[in-house]
Amino acid sequence: MSTFKYFDENTKKVIASNLNQVIDVIQEDISGSATRRKYQTFVTGGIGPGVTSSLYQTVYDQDFTLQTSNPVLDMTIGLFHYDDGTNQRLNLVTTGTGYALSSTTGQLTFDSRHTMMMREKVNLYRQYAGYLLGDSSDAFVLDNDQYPSLKRKTTDGSPFSTIVKTDQTVIDAALFINVKRLFARDGIRKETFAIRLYKNAPNWSNTVAASWNYHYSDATHSSGAGKKLSGYSALSSPKYNISGTGASSSETGVQIIADLSAAQDNKDTSRGDVALLKLASDSTKVVGLIFYQAGVVVLNMGGSSVLSGLSHDTTGVDNGLGQDYSTHKIQSIFEQRDHVYGIVSGMDNGAGTPTTSLGAKVSGQLFVGTGTQADNSNVTVSTRNQTSNIGGATFYPDLLISASIDDIIDHVGYTRFSSGSLTGLAFQNQTKINSSIYFCRAGANEFNVSNNPTWGVNGTGVMIQDPDDKAFTYITTVALKDEDDQIVAIAKLNRPIEKNEESELTIRVRLDF
Repeated sequence: MSTFKYFDENTKKVIASNLNQVIDVIQEDISGSATRRKYQTFVTGGIGPGVTSSLYQTVYDQDFTLQTSNPVLDMTIGLFHYDDGTNQRLNLVTTGTGYALSSTTGQLTFDSRHTMMMREKVNLYRQYAGYLLGDSSDAFVLDNDQYPSLKRKTTDGSPFSTIVKTDQTVIDAALFINVKRLFARDGIRKETFAIRLYKNAPNWSNTVAASWNYHYSDATHSSGAGKKLSGYSALSSPKYNISGTGASSSETGVQIIADLSAAQDNKDTSRGDVALLKLASDSTKVVGLIFYQAGVVVLNMGGSSVLSGLSHDTTGVDNGLGQDYSTHKIQSIFEQRDHVYGIVSGMDNGAGTPTTSLGAKVSGQLFVGTGTQADNSNVTVSTRNQTSNIGGATFYPDLLISASIDDIIDHVGYTRFSSGSLTGLAFQNQTKINSSIYFCRAGANEFNVSNNPTWGVNGTGVMIQDPDDKAFTYITTVALKDEDDQIVAIAKLNRPIEKNEESELTIRVRLDF
């Protein structure tokens, strides 16, 4: 008859392994409107018809209206804010935006005409900080030693309220990309992650000679003047470069961002391993963070310049260049001073046509980048963002504070990843597999007869025609029982195996979970 045997440490092993899968997201998936889904849950009131926007957008692997489409990743932005009523970080949230903090309710208020969704952008940053750093008031930093949390830098005894006001490694404006569980699985494999995107906005001038050059010069900064722009010239026929009708994808400033040296340099946090993202062309330049098990990427779009005196006007508006002139090797993924030009949703109830190539806008929209572009004087955000115009606007801070999340993600997705079949983002995921391996051993005198009544002579379970014949069976199935003698798993062999007293047999059964 059949015999059941007990497993011991020599016949049962538990092992762990990883299954890796290559994920390749093409540019068109990220840039295309048919593959980027919006969830317009935010609605304003007040001036004009109001503005509707998503809090994030989801990138699909094909047209998201198809039942066979799969969500690959989410994209959104967040802005860092710190103000405890006594200590305040000066950045694009707190300067030039009409910012105020209620001493009774703690509510943040802003100039509603010239800013859009500021509280939502701040709350998104806080949500990611709370999830990834364990504290919603914390900041993501790109310090080579103390990343990813600013509160790690308080270990020297300095209070957080002091460090947060002066630290140059803080990501003040972040682009968050979180990969869906379907594709990230149990995590992203180290040193396999890469993004291909464009640093510069699409060329917004139709002539090379009139290209925009809107930045600090080292000479100006080192001389201490540091309050004006260099290379500030008028354009006769600027081109639309915010995503939408008439805009094209960028073709300049291509860069590859990867988690170089992450296998050796990663850190262990409460949310798993985290590493720095760097430029493939210059691995000394840090541009973001990647949380492997969480499947979240945090990309730097600029750090405060106000707190170090680097401002292009007398009111201290943050232009996001603070990290460019720090001793740290930190860089923004996009050119902060890129001029932006187009139409976005806004709190405005009028229609109109400026003296530009943009054409007419409707109620509920704002022109971006129109105005006196030849004016080389000091200008503030409030004067650039007056009435229904955002004159002389730049990506940081103007678009980031004056446009809705949908408008910003549309611009980033469409113009900075381009439209084509090249790889926009790629990585290998990891699926952790825990396996129990059972070695089912049958000795020479075991399992040679069967309790199957259809087997053998006269239902004996023994196939012997002659007294000199040896008993034999064909093994087709292995049953695993628990300690209560209940069958919990059945394994089928791919072919019957003969067993008799002249042979020994070991069948390897593997259960993955």
